[in-house]
Amino acid sequence: MKAAVIGTGGMGGHHVKVYQAMEDVQLVAVVDPDLEKAKRKVSDKSVHLYSNLEEMLAHEQVDLVDICTPSYLHADQAIKAMNSGIHVLCEKPVALTLEDADRMLQASIRNGVFFMVAHVIRFWPEYLYLKEVFERGEYGKLNHLFLSRICRAPESSWKNWMIDKTLSGGAATDLHIHDTDFILYMLGDPLSVSSYGVEQGQDISYIMTNYEYRDYIVQAEGGWYRHSSPFKMSFRANFELAALEYAEDKLMLYQLNEDPQQIQLGKRKTAANQSPDTNIHSLGAYYDEIKYFMDCIRNNVPPQIIKPEDVINTLKWIDKEQESVHSGIRIYA
Repeated sequence: MKAAVIGTGGMGGHHVKVYQAMEDVQLVAVVDPDLEKAKRKVSDKSVHLYSNLEEMLAHEQVDLVDICTPSYLHADQAIKAMNSGIHVLCEKPVALTLEDADRMLQASIRNGVFFMVAHVIRFWPEYLYLKEVFERGEYGKLNHLFLSRICRAPESSWKNWMIDKTLSGGAATDLHIHDTDFILYMLGDPLSVSSYGVEQGQDISYIMTNYEYRDYIVQAEGGWYRHSSPFKMSFRANFELAALEYAEDKLMLYQLNEDPQQIQLGKRKTAANQSPDTNIHSLGAYYDEIKYFMDCIRNNVPPQIIKPEDVINTLKWIDKEQESVHSGIRIYA
């Protein structure tokens, strides 16, 4: 199978490493307006470099286009690829508006191609373990779940697009969306959301949300800080019989009358020469999600772990959370 990566920023560069680590796929093209940067990210001289998507589509025959460009470009680029009969993997968020997200879905249906958005936490081992023990009832009923995702404001992105809410959607849509999506994946839709935020200009730079479920308390926070706070993602799940905590790359289990136990989930595939401009330390879940999408294409089976309808629903809830911040009231389903 032949693949092309569009965009070689922090995430695009990481996806390039994933394809280069795979034995059953050929990375044939990379697209980036900054060709010098693209050359630095792509060590394989057989990979063709292009400055725009249209030129690549005119010269290459690929099975898959992997879009890792700024969020405001996702919709138009994905639709161009799908209109060429090419399957599309797109970084999150799917788009900045529900209208654009629906255009992408309709393009995939119209052209008979597969379309998946890379909500990587659905493939993250520690989060999958949490979902599995919840579904099995291994530690009894879930009482409380808290998720956190905090980092320094991304001020080194291409033309500073990430800190412009009109281009990235801001911290809620770009960062906090990971945890909102996982909550929906694990628990389904809440009855309502109540959100509180710190706003800087038009952007919500910090958001805390209470998700209303009948049987458990669920909260998540996400934020971009202006000071030099390092990236941290974590969760705490309090069950009837145990507590499960993931922080600083360790998954810990705390049970009654037993010593704390670190849960080991296997060796991760690591990236050589990891770029310092991302918080990614291994290929891990990124490898798993891309391999999953490639297998769906090979087997002609539409992706089930992440459906286009799922990511549109996630974006809908992110909009509701931001509406709650601005209105000061609870927003219902």
